[in-house]
Amino acid sequence: IMPRRRKKRTHKKKSEEEQVKVPKTFVLRKGESGKSIKELVSDVRKVMLPNTAERLKERKQNKLKDFVHIAGPLGVSHFIVVSTTTPGTNYLRVAKVPQGPTLTYRIEKFSLMKDVHNAQQRPHSPGLEYNFAPLVVMNGFSSQSAHMKLVTSMWQSVFPSINIQKTKVTDCKRVVLLDYNKETGQVEFRHYVITVVPHGVSKGVKRLVNRRQELPNLENYDDISEYINSARDASESDVEDGPESEVTIPKGNTKAPIQMAVRLVEVGPRMQLNLMKIQEGFCSGDILYQHDEDKSGSGADASLLDKKGKVDLKEKEKKRSEILAPDLKLPATRKQAGRKRRTKPKPKPTPRDKNVEEGAPQKKRRRTK
Repeated sequence: IMPRRRKKRTHKKKSEEEQVKVPKTFVLRKGESGKSIKELVSDVRKVMLPNTAERLKERKQNKLKDFVHIAGPLGVSHFIVVSTTTPGTNYLRVAKVPQGPTLTYRIEKFSLMKDVHNAQQRPHSPGLEYNFAPLVVMNGFSSQSAHMKLVTSMWQSVFPSINIQKTKVTDCKRVVLLDYNKETGQVEFRHYVITVVPHGVSKGVKRLVNRRQELPNLENYDDISEYINSARDASESDVEDGPESEVTIPKGNTKAPIQMAVRLVEVGPRMQLNLMKIQEGFCSGDILYQHDEDKSGSGADASLLDKKGKVDLKEKEKKRSEILAPDLKLPATRKQAGRKRRTKPKPKPTPRDKNVEEGAPQKKRRRTK
């Protein structure tokens, strides 16, 4: 019997060094939440595929530290936690394991994948695009402020980086768009699928070329030209693309390259995020940035100061506690260096019988008549 042939060209395994460099995420849901938040968590997990746990299950008794303990052996580098505080107020936290930092966003608006799918006239059917990690496009994150630089590097570290020389065009299947609006201070989160269609041909030829293996139904046509000429009314998605969307792709063993047009089809979810605060540690620690509307904690931009500024803050806090101590009637600490401790007198040893050996257990004696 001949041994089974293994595919080496399409089933190459990544080396250990490459697997360590790829960031992996846990997308969690904490606290009591409704059905829409549960669906949002599952949609975000699809966005982070294939470097996330799609079927991760949370229980009520599970705490955040339980997932942190298993994150190290599994190579998980980031946590995305969706929580609900009050009805209608949802938060999204992006944290790096194990030492932080943590970005806390308030979700102003969101739309699920099914909502985007139902709103489209020609929705995209899922294929093999979730087997590849998405590309990240960040717009408007060019601010020179300290907290914006931290936000930019944090979002870039969540998704795997690409090497232009080694990355194949066929592996680029999806795009995650993060658009920062400087006027409102909000971030628009979008998720698209990259599609490629022939450029410079009529709609009928596109219909014929886009069919992968299925043959068109020519039962009602006398000639193939009738089928091609029948598609005259171009829809909104079939309008001719501009020269900026043209891409030249080599196809197989053919000598002449093919000109294709790249299009983005939105698949969701959509999120409108507002940055509330940045913490130095993992979901805790000093507050590096805080929005005016955020009421949890204080000290916006306090930890972005130098070490001298931190020392000055500690000294001011000590002086403030010393001033408030007599008003609060705090007990004063007493020095007990010169006093001697009282010792209890040792009990006197009980007299032993001479006939009894030392260390032997003593038994009760019975009187004999």
